[in-house]
Amino acid sequence: MTNTRQDIQNWLIDRFAALIQVAPHEIDIDRAFTDYALDSALAVTLTQELGGLVGEELSITLFWEYPSIRTLSEALASQGAEQT
Repeated sequence: MTNTRQDIQNWLIDRFAALIQVAPHEIDIDRAFTDYALDSALAVTLTQELGGLVGEELSITLFWEYPSIRTLSEALASQGAEQT
């Protein structure tokens, strides 16, 4: 099953909020991950978990290549659509 942009976006909001200990409604999908103090340890955790969600191994640089929830979820959803 391919995850939609909305599926990925919702997962990122919920998981990222939990990891940085804020309420999901406090996450701005257009704000850079680094604005929320994303560090390499958190990026590794999110990359591994997100890879499990989308069913592929992802690069740790993903969070710097696509610096916001919106850009990352759009990129991953379009990648998934290309693979189907």
